[in-house]
Amino acid sequence: MDIQSFLQSGLLESYALSHCTPEERKQVEEMLQQYPEARAELEAIELALEQYAQTQAVTPPVGVKDRIMQEIDGASPQMTAQVNSSMLRLFQVAAVLFLAAATYFWMQQRTTAQQLEAAQQQSLALQQQIQDCSSSLATQRAIVELLRDPKIRPVKMSNQLNPAAIPSYVFNNDSTGPCKISVDVASLPVQPNGKYLQFWAIVDKTPVSMGMIRIDSVNGIQTFDCNPNADGFAVSIENNPEGNATPSTVLMYGLQG
Repeated sequence: MDIQSFLQSGLLESYALSHCTPEERKQVEEMLQQYPEARAELEAIELALEQYAQTQAVTPPVGVKDRIMQEIDGASPQMTAQVNSSMLRLFQVAAVLFLAAATYFWMQQRTTAQQLEAAQQQSLALQQQIQDCSSSLATQRAIVELLRDPKIRPVKMSNQLNPAAIPSYVFNNDSTGPCKISVDVASLPVQPNGKYLQFWAIVDKTPVSMGMIRIDSVNGIQTFDCNPNADGFAVSIENNPEGNATPSTVLMYGLQG
């Protein structure tokens, strides 16, 4: 055994406490003769044990020493061996208890960390819900403001692919200022990847492209420059993100009253 492995083996501690087997004691004594660092380590262990004993020492009552010496003189070798065995067992039990306590506190720390992570995830989910609710409320307020504006005429567009679906609206600005059209894009069904929505004005029964619809428009409302000659409006589903010259599949359609 090399010196480093020997110093880490615990044999010196057992030797200092007289817990070695005859074979172990022989091995320790050989290492002590061969390696000065082993002798120095043993002396350090013995000094530490002596200092610990001194700090824990309690002055016994008068006469206790004499009684103990009498008991030792009358003790049998078998009893002495039992005492040594009991001390070793005590150290083993203490080591097991220490390991169990360390494991318990480690598990508690791990559980606390997992609970903290779960709480943080829940907090993020709640924040997202609050943001979604705020966005939905802002959309509803924008729609209400448009409906209350006497200068705006709402045009109801029905779903041509699913008549039972909720209709969408176009809000046609008839004021004397710049003509604008606001589209309730929040009510339009979300399309799968590769599908895009295009907005049309119906002029003399002919669809005229007004541009592409952005589902993520602020407050769910997207505004286009209006066509003053429009009789109605439509939304189509297209494969081209830039739109087409004519509608491919009409999704929503509505005429002005």
